[in-house]
Amino acid sequence: MKPTKKKPLPPARSLQLYVHAGRELIAEGCGTILQFDDSRIRFQAGKLEISVDGTDLAIQQLGLSGLIIRGILTDIHFSSQKE
Repeated sequence: MKPTKKKPLPPARSLQLYVHAGRELIAEGCGTILQFDDSRIRFQAGKLEISVDGTDLAIQQLGLSGLIIRGILTDIHFSSQKE
């Protein structure tokens, strides 16, 4: 019996974050928004959960490719989801 070849997995959607002067965060490759208010925005990116804290936070753009958060950014926290 001939061994079968495994099909390669599709490339993972990679997260890329850009922070501009503590006033803007651009997240490409993110997923679901988990929490949103003017002091905290949490979103999921694969198995990561990202929490952005600050004041006067707002989502300026939300699309299939990612999101843009504007306001005064004070903290960005990354946590891994447990399986």
